[in-house]
Amino acid sequence: MKPSTRAFFHLHGWRHPFRFLHGYIYGRWINTYLKVITGKVFKRSPKGTATRTGPRPVQSQTAMGRWFEERYHSKVLTREDAGKIVKLNKPLRVNNPERVIPFEIANRIVLDTPGSLAVLRCPCREIRGDTACGPLEVCMVVGKPFVDFVVEHQTNGARAISREEATGILETAKNRGWVHTAWFKDAMAGRVYAICNCCSCCCIPTRAMKRTGLEAKYLAPSGYVAVMDPEACAGCGGCEKICAFGAMNDDNGVVVIDTEKCFGCGVCANLCPNGAATMVLAPGKGIPFDVEMLG
Repeated sequence: MKPSTRAFFHLHGWRHPFRFLHGYIYGRWINTYLKVITGKVFKRSPKGTATRTGPRPVQSQTAMGRWFEERYHSKVLTREDAGKIVKLNKPLRVNNPERVIPFEIANRIVLDTPGSLAVLRCPCREIRGDTACGPLEVCMVVGKPFVDFVVEHQTNGARAISREEATGILETAKNRGWVHTAWFKDAMAGRVYAICNCCSCCCIPTRAMKRTGLEAKYLAPSGYVAVMDPEACAGCGGCEKICAFGAMNDDNGVVVIDTEKCFGCGVCANLCPNGAATMVLAPGKGIPFDVEMLG
């Protein structure tokens, strides 16, 4: 047994051998894992409802899909909050953060050995193959023993990176209009173990939410919401095209934000050439994953 595997086993302990096995399979063969579960979390569309040119019909989750969403989920991050995580220089332990991560398995936020970082090829994009967005090295693993595990087992070509390289990856993702997310999973001891940079066309959980009309709950809002200054908005439609959650709508040449759909990722604010979109706190959408505030 490799050292990182032993450390991963001790993280779960003897009381959860099946959870350890689940996490081992997920962490080592993540592409195969995601391929298997992707086909099992939705009911098939009724025969004859889908067309080549029409919109994809809304699908319902299966019982397995609902089981997974309670055990495999993420928190949307702004660029600033994602950067604070990769620059963190002390362990983070927050008890009972229900408003930050409103999921049962994440009843604590734990990040051990901050500064230990790795990057691997995004499994969602690898599964998409030739149609995927690039670059592929955009999924970052944070903290131990997770970093040691993926590097030692060479999961999707994982390699250790510095804080500076991690910050550069976040910056590249921001400029491409991708959404930063922090991931939790029961088989990873319910801890934050990864920061992903997600596009709406490749990211499996984001696509799942779109396919179910946001019925699936794989992503929790950031705790912010976008607001638009109608006088500054040029009506170019750029933010409407890049919004991963379909929260931007054109109203006579001015973008109107559907706050119910807005997850507060900040992509519109980052890329608006006129600075018309800004982010404000939204108490009804939870507390931001701001490690400085939480610590």
